[in-house]
Amino acid sequence: MRSRTSGKHSAERSREGLSQARENMFGKKRMGSQRGSNRGSSHEYPAMQSEKQRVYEKIELKFEKDCFKLIQARDWEKLEVLSVEQLDACKGKSSKGFFYLGVALYKMDCCDQAIKAYQKSNDLFPSDPQLHYNIGLAYFKDEQYTLAVEHLKLCTQMDPTNVFAYNNL
Repeated sequence: MRSRTSGKHSAERSREGLSQARENMFGKKRMGSQRGSNRGSSHEYPAMQSEKQRVYEKIELKFEKDCFKLIQARDWEKLEVLSVEQLDACKGKSSKGFFYLGVALYKMDCCDQAIKAYQKSNDLFPSDPQLHYNIGLAYFKDEQYTLAVEHLKLCTQMDPTNVFAYNNL
């Protein structure tokens, strides 16, 4: 387990560069299978790929459960540290890691860094309506209204039942 200071160092590093680092703004649970996943390289045997996939999914599920606990506790600094650690462990390939980092940064009023984290999550898994909703909120808070409307509309197209997105348009 990392010490508190090394975790904070990682969090500070993520704020500065966001070279590797993304949650639901209101702490609502999301389906684990909804997010993208990373698969093994194509030269591996299918059995190895599926085993790697199962391990990866198990790690991501535990990470998301830990994130939900931190969101309920409203502990944004720890959420940021946990997200950065997840991204370090997954070598920057975790769309959930970037997503929850974005949530933590948004809640700490670092909208420009939150947007960058959300964009990295979007690069890895672009078909998540909750992600587009969060990006829209971050753009709105950053007073980039045209981009906010664009992402909120994308959210409503992907999830026509998201009343929060409609209310924010």
